[in-house]
Amino acid sequence: MRNGSGERLPRADGLDAALSKQEDASCWYLTLGGCPVTVSPNDQGDFEYRCQGCGAQQNDVHERVLALSQADDHASKCRATRDPRAEDAAYLAREISAEVRAELPSIDARAAAGIALSAAVLIGVVGQPQPMPILVFMVVAAALLTIALLLFFTVLLPVPGEAGRASIRRWATLESGQALVDQLTGKNRAIYHATAAVELSSVVRTKHIRLMLGLYAGGLAVLTLAAGATYSLFLVF
Repeated sequence: MRNGSGERLPRADGLDAALSKQEDASCWYLTLGGCPVTVSPNDQGDFEYRCQGCGAQQNDVHERVLALSQADDHASKCRATRDPRAEDAAYLAREISAEVRAELPSIDARAAAGIALSAAVLIGVVGQPQPMPILVFMVVAAALLTIALLLFFTVLLPVPGEAGRASIRRWATLESGQALVDQLTGKNRAIYHATAAVELSSVVRTKHIRLMLGLYAGGLAVLTLAAGATYSLFLVF
């Protein structure tokens, strides 16, 4: 409460704590178009309200009851609506995020198949001793297959750095569910899904580059083996 000069009057401890907790909480009203009008305390110890539809606001209301009354009066007259494009953007961003996320298992499956195939060919190459100069082709092919194996293995590893935090693990640093709720409360759905889509796309891009490099190395190894086999036939004839 305030006296005639605008200064706060002292209150009993229990009542003061209860009212202080109530006054620290925000309150919302809806306009005729469905936009929220938010009433919240400000840094000066007063109260403010703001309409997220038309942008109308009042920043220095001394009493919470008065701020609530003004916000209610504004909400009952304001016809502002939400931007429909924001809902479309949130839906599209979520769809993009889901499509990109679905690509990750496919890339990992191809990398696993590449590991199995490269290992089988490498074992076959190493297990068959060849005379010179055919041995040179075998050594080059074995080196390329080893590189391909390493690249396929890196595809299956987590992507380090910023892209590696694209999953829900980014919330693991929070200490409580309330802390998570507090962070999510201020997030825009379209921006949240779009950010997730961008981060996941970075992960997919990195994995795809490694997969393609592994495929190129494996392809060069096969070409080297084919060249060695052709050269061997040429020597025979």
